[in-house]
Amino acid sequence: MASASAFVMGVHIPVVKLPGIEASDVAETRRDRPTVLIVDDEPLIVDTLMEILEGAGFLVLPAYDGSTALEKAAHRRPEDVYKRQEFVDAVRAKIPKAPFEGPDTATNMDWVDRFGQHVGTSAVMLSSHFYAMGPAKDPTMDAAFLLSQNKRLDQQIKQVKQAVAHSVGLPFRMTEGNSCFGGGKLGVSDALASALWGADYMLTCASGGYRGVNLHGGGDGIYTPIAIGEDLSTELRPLYFGMRFAQHFAGWQLQDCTVEGNANLTAWLAHKGKERQLALINKRCV
Repeated sequence: MASASAFVMGVHIPVVKLPGIEASDVAETRRDRPTVLIVDDEPLIVDTLMEILEGAGFLVLPAYDGSTALEKAAHRRPEDVYKRQEFVDAVRAKIPKAPFEGPDTATNMDWVDRFGQHVGTSAVMLSSHFYAMGPAKDPTMDAAFLLSQNKRLDQQIKQVKQAVAHSVGLPFRMTEGNSCFGGGKLGVSDALASALWGADYMLTCASGGYRGVNLHGGGDGIYTPIAIGEDLSTELRPLYFGMRFAQHFAGWQLQDCTVEGNANLTAWLAHKGKERQLALINKRCV
């Protein structure tokens, strides 16, 4: 049995600035110029962070994909790699109660486990990403694939429970994810399939003990839950309604519920006091 009462859903909106923190504050613990490696598949996020950090005196290494990040990191001497704790110490020297989480990995859950064992109570939660499929150019990445049993998600849930157990009881949150990495797939990430996937995915995370999920989006992206036009108009996309579906379980206690047979169907049962509610999600290829 898992509780959905503390489960939070959201759209991922990156924070790009911490007021009052200067590069010199970090450099107090270093003799050389601090170096930051920024990795994200959204160029706007990388470029914005790079402009802010370079303006504050940091040496920034930008990377728009994982392979480039690993290549740039491999060419740096260990003493040149910007250490998380130095950043934490510098921020908390100005804002003593500033909360931090991590390690916000793309796929490597072993890092999450080691991070949890290392940070103790200096972090408020553990985090990682999850994209259900990709890349979009792969023709096999379709609605049927998205709505099929995802073994990677099953594995992540197992590893999350292990990482939480190895930590001091830190909660876990999926801090960035969506249906298909690289911005989504036309005809899938912006269609009914994404709503069915989103609802089922969020409830699966809740039943797995996740504290919450942040779905990546923004602008007029294919997989964004809420699209924003050039005139600042808004459009609710299918994934948004999947989120609203899952929201019906907020504050309810999830119970074990299985479906017999081979149908691509999931059942979600929950109670709150004497009340009961049951939801069925038909994920047959749409």
